[in-house]
Amino acid sequence: LDTRINVEKLTSGEEYDKIIKTLNVKDNLTFDINLYSGSLEKNVTKLANGKFEVKIPVGAQFKGKSLVVYYVDEKLQVKEYEVTVKDGYAAFETDHFSIYTLAEGVSTKEETKIEITEEAVKDAIKEAANSDTVTIPLDEKAENVSKVELPVEAVKTVLEAKKGLQLETTKAIATFDVKALEKIAKDVGTTPSITLKLEEIKKDALNVKQQEAIKKETVEMVLSAELLCNDKLITEFGGGKVELKIPFIPPKGTEGKDYKVLHIADDGKVEEIDTSYKNDCIVIQLEHFSEYVIVRDVADSIPNTNVKPGD
Repeated sequence: LDTRINVEKLTSGEEYDKIIKTLNVKDNLTFDINLYSGSLEKNVTKLANGKFEVKIPVGAQFKGKSLVVYYVDEKLQVKEYEVTVKDGYAAFETDHFSIYTLAEGVSTKEETKIEITEEAVKDAIKEAANSDTVTIPLDEKAENVSKVELPVEAVKTVLEAKKGLQLETTKAIATFDVKALEKIAKDVGTTPSITLKLEEIKKDALNVKQQEAIKKETVEMVLSAELLCNDKLITEFGGGKVELKIPFIPPKGTEGKDYKVLHIADDGKVEEIDTSYKNDCIVIQLEHFSEYVIVRDVADSIPNTNVKPGD
């Protein structure tokens, strides 16, 4: 009864500068949250039992971003808190009062990019003499590979062979048909290289309308598929198609057929993608790149209780 909460937003000062330099973040919301006890005449730094929730209003600067709350201690050690974004607020739980910084999350795992040479593509074309697709396999020892970069000339070399192209990352395998490669080659022009990026992202990275559209779904994974040329996105393939194979082992008690893939547009419109399950992979055919959500297909997995005995 003799306590009060004091909250101060920090935008400058020695402590603030030290925290931001340690985190190396630009856009942030930093707050000093204190619980003051009148009878003790001091701040209470930690609760003896339980936790408390902090909800921070977030604006446009964080729209569509994956957010994390950071705490930096006296030794400049960083602790991360998981954030849930809902109804315009970023919420997290903690048990002590201190300075917290809300910012875009940075993966603690080092991201790996594979660079494919034109010579490697020419060798793969020879290997694919009896196949319609040139395959560039991922090294079995490779870890956390989300990007594959290759020369545009290599794409043109594959086109000359009148074949499709298969590229692999850790999270998915993409196979471009000839028509899709033709559109890509036309779009990139004289650009020296292109980069395929296939990575799993957090659900919180979706915008508010997208999250609202899938709030009742059981989400297993959100996959972001991008093709970049000089940091510019190539999203359409001119009527060509890209097959994505997403390695996926169903949780215990479920099967591959119990899952489906959804495309959620920026305005929240939901499109179900034709999905199949083959060789431990969810397989979809795409005409454009975007974010795709793997969800539990409840309608297919719930037993039919209306069946009468003997039916």
